[in-house]
Amino acid sequence: MPLGARLKRLVALVRGRTPVPDGVTVGRDVHIGPGVRLDWSYGHLITLEDGCVLAPDVIVLAHDASTRRSGG
Repeated sequence: MPLGARLKRLVALVRGRTPVPDGVTVGRDVHIGPGVRLDWSYGHLITLEDGCVLAPDVIVLAHDASTRRSGG
């Protein structure tokens, strides 16, 4: 799907309601209820597939449990 079409769909989802973090993949016919919060740290790990419904006040968290060592 072209970037412009993805952006239009995301704008329709967030208009005055739920901000969608960068990297979140959103399918078709997705309903995000009021008060839903999506993880801003690992948005690229979140996929809302076609027909997904998130009830009001849901919190979606993601994490990266990679084995990559930090410096030091």
